[in-house]
Amino acid sequence: MEINFRNIGDIGNAYGGLAVKQEGGKFFWSIENWDGYEWQEIPKSLFDELVRFHQEQH
Repeated sequence: MEINFRNIGDIGNAYGGLAVKQEGGKFFWSIENWDGYEWQEIPKSLFDELVRFHQEQH
C-alpha cells in the first residue's frame, strides 16, 4: 500500500486535521497547524490501522 499523504477521519482543529504519510519507507503522522505540519515517525502497524479506520468510515 503506497500512500504519500492522506487525511484521517474528521478529527482536527481550526487549521486542519490528522494526516499520515509514507516517505522513504518510513511512516509519519501530524496534525496541521497554522504553520503547516510537524511530522512524527510512527510504526507501520499504526499507519496501516489509521488508513484502515479511515477507509471503513468513508
